Amino acid sequence: MKNEIDRIIWQVKYEVDSNWLKATQTLKKAIEKYPQELRLHNELGNLYFFRDAYEQAVKCYEQALNLDSRNVDIIFKLAYCHLVNRDFETAEQYFDLISEVIPEATYNRCVALYKLDKGYQAIELLEELILSSDYSEKPYILLGKLYLEYERYDKIIDLIERAEKRFGKVSELLYIRGAAYFHTRQWLKAYVDFLDTESSQVETPSFYRMYALTCEKIGQTNKAIEILNQSIEKFPPYYGAYYDLIKIYTMHDRYSEAIKVMNKLNELGITFGEISGNEGRLFDLLFNVTRMKGKE
Repeated sequence: MKNEIDRIIWQVKYEVDSNWLKATQTLKKAIEKYPQELRLHNELGNLYFFRDAYEQAVKCYEQALNLDSRNVDIIFKLAYCHLVNRDFETAEQYFDLISEVIPEATYNRCVALYKLDKGYQAIELLEELILSSDYSEKPYILLGKLYLEYERYDKIIDLIERAEKRFGKVSELLYIRGAAYFHTRQWLKAYVDFLDTESSQVETPSFYRMYALTCEKIGQTNKAIEILNQSIEKFPPYYGAYYDLIKIYTMHDRYSEAIKVMNKLNELGITFGEISGNEGRLFDLLFNVTRMKGKE
């Protein structure tokens, strides 16, 4: 029977490039004939997997796992399918079943833990992972994000220095280190890292905000204004950029420009009463001061 299964799998590999549906039908017919053959279920799961049809792939891999409950390759793919489908709890449970040291599995488990708000557990696993394996910069990026979230700024500096020795400059890591410098008020160091990040794909409201405020701190007001205007253009609903821009204009007695920004905010239908907490009260105060100064 082994020769027959080998023949079917080779046939499928030949068919899949020219006729994917025919390849799946070949496997389904073979499974009806040989329902206990793990390789057929796995191969059909692979066809769905590489077409990003993860729900169908899960069904095939579950059938395969019923035939071999310790098959690490199948457990990994099942876990990954659930991760992509955002079923983080099931994904983490499957990754946890893998006792072998597989860096990609550990990293993906940490992604699931992060999504489940189990950051401390993810940190512990990631710290162990980067000591035992340097297979990718991805664990460093995730660990850096977690350190940033838990305000472990000193650990970020050491982490990125180690990553740079292994992978060179990575924009996501430069952004994370820049954020650490920003929060510890090391403005020049933050500026250097944000400047290196500027031409990369890191585009979030928080990046633009920290970069702009850093520029203001080191006396580059025009650059700060330029960055905040970019943020407003890219993320119109993010009111924080409007607040920072109005504040900078007001600090430099540029009241007419501040009023123009306020008008833009009003065009979006955002009122200061909708902004809660201390920032809302500051926004309201800033608005009143700017309006009065603009009339002088």
